[in-house]
Amino acid sequence: MSSDEFTFHAEKANPMNYDVINVVNSIPNATQLRTFQISGESYGIEIKKE
Repeated sequence: MSSDEFTFHAEKANPMNYDVINVVNSIPNATQLRTFQISGESYGIEIKKE
């Protein structure tokens, strides 16, 4: 069964830009910050049949 609609909401993000990675790596004890928790509906995509 297909609904022809899709919604995706991101919860985590891994930086791919080397400037961002270098800044994060320069923060002491920041190894846990390499994956950023993002929440809210601003980070997502909706695909609808219309």
